[in-house]
Amino acid sequence: PGVREIRDLARDLARCAGSGKWLLLPLHGELPAKEQRKVFLPPPKGMRKVILSTNVAETSLTIDDCTVVIDSGRVRMTSFAAAAAASSLVEQWASRASRKQRRGRAGRTSHGAYYALYSRAQYARLPEQSP
Repeated sequence: PGVREIRDLARDLARCAGSGKWLLLPLHGELPAKEQRKVFLPPPKGMRKVILSTNVAETSLTIDDCTVVIDSGRVRMTSFAAAAAASSLVEQWASRASRKQRRGRAGRTSHGAYYALYSRAQYARLPEQSP
């Protein structure tokens, strides 16, 4: 997902019953660094931190209190169209290597769980690496 999908999901989650107990935090490359750092802070007492992220959180980040990862299996990649001499972001299935990284984000410092929002059949069709 991209920034727009994260914004839409945050809006939809905020409308859900019980959402007053969730601290919804977006995480993507367009956010100022100060906003990005909020994901490392503990949530207020009685609240659960929910991080809605692009693949920026896939590698090199350890969020100590991340106990669950819910993976859409999708990623936006830059694609270059030679005929148009332009690049654009194209949504596609993530690679198996990306899935492994995403799965490893949950429970790095405590127990964790990973949920893929796609079937085993779809997983079998994923490329090993991103192009």
